[in-house]
Amino acid sequence: FAQHTVVVIFLFSVFCDETYLCCSIRCCVIFYLVLKGFVDTFRHQHGLVKGAFTYWSTRAGGRPLSKGLRLDYFVCSKSMIEDGAVPQAYDSFILPDVKGSDHCPIGLVVATQK
Repeated sequence: FAQHTVVVIFLFSVFCDETYLCCSIRCCVIFYLVLKGFVDTFRHQHGLVKGAFTYWSTRAGGRPLSKGLRLDYFVCSKSMIEDGAVPQAYDSFILPDVKGSDHCPIGLVVATQK
């Protein structure tokens, strides 16, 4: 959690101003959920991988420059990430090559059987 916090705080110091007020609200919600015992499924599975963005500013032309933010999340309870759990958060991923919006789709595969 501490490492995730450092990454997000760095990104906010670089990218955020009044324009990104909704980003800071979203960030606070994610931090609150993590503090309450929920898990960011993507970070749990992929660690601190760089460039894992789900949003790029169209005004700033961020996508071609690979300058974005990760604003879209799946969170789950800790029990859903344990081996053998049913249901289990099996895979969490980002689809950055899908265009058509300033956000890209994210996915979560949930195993419903052992």
